[in-house]
Amino acid sequence: MDPRFVDLDAFRVMGVQVHAMPDEVDFAAFWEEQFTPHLDALQALSTDQACYGVWFPHREDGIPDYLAGMAVPEGSPVVEGLVVRWVPASRYAVFDCSIEEIGRTYGYVYHTWLPESEYEFPEGCADFEYYPPAGVEEASPAVYIPIRLKA
Repeated sequence: MDPRFVDLDAFRVMGVQVHAMPDEVDFAAFWEEQFTPHLDALQALSTDQACYGVWFPHREDGIPDYLAGMAVPEGSPVVEGLVVRWVPASRYAVFDCSIEEIGRTYGYVYHTWLPESEYEFPEGCADFEYYPPAGVEEASPAVYIPIRLKA
């Protein structure tokens, strides 16, 4: 599983957020029950009609935030009940996969590919799943891992 590499500018994502370890989240239920009720409002603001599942850096308690949302322009009004977070600019290793393979893809990246590569995860960055505008159920997602050369 070889990645492709892209450079992305910082962007804003608006959506619903949970503070939990990955194995503690029922992602299908989270997207369906928490995200979907806001879909129309988010689509009206979205810059690209794609969905994002963003893992933000661990807080002091070591537990990350996961935000399911859509990219929105700076200055967009925040929809009631949602949060807005910046995804920092970075160079990304991009791993294409299926929805069923997302967990396995993350496992491969963090336990095999990244340790064996010339790259490391830059502090303060966020990794994310990208779901093309076709829709979360029909889409072939990609996992974006921020990278920099190892020191």
